[in-house]
Amino acid sequence: MRKLLVLLAAVAFVFAFTTPAAADVNFYGYVGFWTGMDDQSKEFAGLGYDDSDLIWQRDEGNSRFGAKFKKGPFGANVEVRAYPGTSVSDRQFNASYNFGQGTLTIGQQWSNGFANIFGNNSLNVDMCSYGAYGGSLRAGQVHLTFGSLKIGLAKPAAARVIDAKGTTTYLATGPKTTYSTELDTSLPKIEVSYDLKAGPAAIKLFGGYNSYDEVDANDKSYGIDSYGLGGNVKLGFGATTVQATVWTVQNPAEYGLYNYAGTFKATQVVAGGTIYDVSGMGYGVNVSFKLSDTMSVQGGYGMVEYELDRPGTWEDEMAGYYVNLPITIAKGFTITPEFAVGDQKDIVQNGVSTEEGDITTYGVYWKINF
Repeated sequence: MRKLLVLLAAVAFVFAFTTPAAADVNFYGYVGFWTGMDDQSKEFAGLGYDDSDLIWQRDEGNSRFGAKFKKGPFGANVEVRAYPGTSVSDRQFNASYNFGQGTLTIGQQWSNGFANIFGNNSLNVDMCSYGAYGGSLRAGQVHLTFGSLKIGLAKPAAARVIDAKGTTTYLATGPKTTYSTELDTSLPKIEVSYDLKAGPAAIKLFGGYNSYDEVDANDKSYGIDSYGLGGNVKLGFGATTVQATVWTVQNPAEYGLYNYAGTFKATQVVAGGTIYDVSGMGYGVNVSFKLSDTMSVQGGYGMVEYELDRPGTWEDEMAGYYVNLPITIAKGFTITPEFAVGDQKDIVQNGVSTEEGDITTYGVYWKINF
């Protein structure tokens, strides 16, 4: 880790002193740290007993260091996060050109379909998996922005679901050991969003489409189509801010829904070429109230449900909720006491219901911006 930090510092130093004076360069980042407890029911933990453990670690997924570059019509954003050891993951790596009527961006950036209304920092109860629409999170893409309209063309998502005989099991955890021999892609994945104002409401509409072919050992091709549609709304009433979301998705794993947490494999193909899709939907609401200049209280609830569209009842539902209290100690330094619950509820397989358990986390999230 020390070598990594030295390398990042050296790159930042060289970049700053070799960039022409006319360029605008800004460095930024933050480190988050979570201290608390994690309680898991025996069903959730997959054990014969309930489990409780201390959480005392850096927020590896969100802590980051980045630089933004701007010169005339050109711009760039490079942002990385460091995992334990020497692993570095790029969060943003893109360059843009403003051609007057719009902006062209190439490289990795946030997908238009990513829409997280929740503001909590919980380590093991990610509310984005309990109601928010994950889209593709970040993706390498050719991206166009025309005012409020954003269009992204990315590498198509593709999940292997057909075995060598053209058959599959119905669960992602099933005993399937052989897969299709080939994946054919001919169209990029597209994700579009549009922002608009309606009085005090800020609205974001989003959608996407993904398609590819699975080819089995007998050279039989299966077309796998998936899509997502939804919208967010944000309302401000003095010290109170309310956000809500609702969305639907077909074949979430094939679509590349990054926060897909359902048990059923997205598309099911059985002998004879019959395809059974998975239908998913979710909604959520988040409320924030500003108590003072240095303190606010936030809370949210979300629910998702996935249903395998085959004869019989095949459903998987889960819900989550949280409350936290962000406190500003100094500009750039906040601590956030938090309580969050993720309930996996029951999974129904061919009409048979099984409890999947729940997880509870509580503690304090520490965050320092720099």
